Amino acid sequence: KMKWSVAVGLTLWAYSLIHFYYFGIFAFALGIYFSWTTLRDNNFGVKVILNNLKHFAVQVLVAMVFFLYWIYWNDPIDDRCAEPWGFLYFHAELKGIFASPAQPYFSSVPYQKWDIENTAYLGAVAIMAGTVLVLIFLKNLFLKAPLKTESNHDFFLNNLWFTSIVILLVSFGLPFTVPGWEYMIEYVQPFEQFRSVGRFAWVAFYGFNITAFYWLYTKGFKNNWWLAIPIALLYFEAWNHTNHYDLWLDKVDEFEEGATFNDIEGIDYSEFQASVPIPYYNIGSGNFWIDVTGFVGQKSQTLAMQTGLPMTSAMLTRSSLSQAFKQLELVAEPYRLPKILDDLPDDRPFLLVWDVTRAREFSPQYDHMNQGLEMIYENYPLRFYRLPLETFEQRIAQRRANLLTTFDQDTLLQVYPNNSDIDTSLTFLSQDSVSYFLYKDWDGEQADKHYRGTGGYQGAFKDMASIIDEDIPQGKYTLSFWMHIHEDLYPRTVMLLEEYDPESGSVLKQHIRPVHHHVAVIGEEGWGLVEMELEITQPGSRFRINTQHEKYRFKGRPLYIDELLIRPEGDTILFQKKNSLVENDRWFEFE
Repeated sequence: KMKWSVAVGLTLWAYSLIHFYYFGIFAFALGIYFSWTTLRDNNFGVKVILNNLKHFAVQVLVAMVFFLYWIYWNDPIDDRCAEPWGFLYFHAELKGIFASPAQPYFSSVPYQKWDIENTAYLGAVAIMAGTVLVLIFLKNLFLKAPLKTESNHDFFLNNLWFTSIVILLVSFGLPFTVPGWEYMIEYVQPFEQFRSVGRFAWVAFYGFNITAFYWLYTKGFKNNWWLAIPIALLYFEAWNHTNHYDLWLDKVDEFEEGATFNDIEGIDYSEFQASVPIPYYNIGSGNFWIDVTGFVGQKSQTLAMQTGLPMTSAMLTRSSLSQAFKQLELVAEPYRLPKILDDLPDDRPFLLVWDVTRAREFSPQYDHMNQGLEMIYENYPLRFYRLPLETFEQRIAQRRANLLTTFDQDTLLQVYPNNSDIDTSLTFLSQDSVSYFLYKDWDGEQADKHYRGTGGYQGAFKDMASIIDEDIPQGKYTLSFWMHIHEDLYPRTVMLLEEYDPESGSVLKQHIRPVHHHVAVIGEEGWGLVEMELEITQPGSRFRINTQHEKYRFKGRPLYIDELLIRPEGDTILFQKKNSLVENDRWFEFE
């Protein structure tokens, strides 16, 4: 009846307002259900198809049009990540569906630490009843529906059961999670948008249990006391589940009466532009993952909720790549004036929200952020600092002045790179003698994009050519290079650092380093300084750098790298190139 379709449509719309994933899960389930209903109708034909399409439109399509209009119409952001990360990871696992560490009879089953999307235990009743129904279906050679309940609900129950099977299979990410078939997901990109496809199993749980209990009730358990056995088992497992996992929310002190952030005397939050939490976090662009560490996420978000003070951090989804770059530049080491300052409405300062304990763990990454600032509040380990906007320019100026002072020192030693393809007019300096370092600028190479000089490295993903392949002595080093990363998915490039035996070709040691975890500096025009540690463990070995990307379609895409430097860990390499003074691959121009 149409009134029930309207009720379902309104329910779908309401739940989608809570979390939009509910729309995808709900709409997909209804789509599969209507497909089974249409195909299994004894009067299958155009009339049945049109009638079911009418109800499907009321239940799903009306809400979809509403949300598409609401989400995309006049959206000012045009650089959201088109292919979110996670589909190949956040899917259901067999052990997570058919077993549970919360149940005593699975205590001997080995488990790994999974995300919530990997686990959706169906329950013993649903599993046992479902197994029997599958055997009945098999006995019927898949020609007759297995559920017979001697009621007029068989058509609905069988369609629900078949729908649950399809949804469960989809929750495993099949066939795209089959090893070697991962690339196929790129040909059905709309489906890839469900990056946490394991959540579809949640619907399968209800579908299988509804059909199981109704079938048991009508097949030999019409006496109520018999039905108490599967009900008791369901409650037994529910009790184990809720007591096995710690489901309590963390206490938020600022929710207590008289202890909110608004109750702090002497702070007028309207005097500030926005908050900057340290340690910093930025999640949602699909290109960078800087996770929330410690309680600074809780405190900064509570602060925003209670005071209305905006945040410069992000814990979102499908956020802008260009905005992520601006946000990361704000907390990166002083190098260029953050572009986000040009977007601010006025010159009010930032409020620095500082977690003393966790910031110390990241030292020296954020040490520059609170140097010389006025502390206006402390409730250890939480501190508030006033961060004037001019501080950013002052720190860059101070760094440039320090660099000039360093170059003027008489104690600097001239050092020599260990590669022959180097501009001999360059003079390299260091405060200590350096036994080995490597510098490549590729100025003699043609490249469509380069960071400095007249050329750069231009390669292609999966072309099997190494960026460098060098003899490097045994020891610990710091590897840095500039890479053009201001394009969607480019920060998800993976660098393969390989030490190998030159005679046998066998790899002695391999490090897999995602670029987005190692961007130390945000530069100009989409360039970022990638910096990571490197260790050569065997004398006589060689070292090479290769790249790979999770996306099959990235094959042949251009890769731009420039100004590569390998220096001993802890050492500083200085040189001047034209009108730039360079310190450990950081370039500062002077007149």
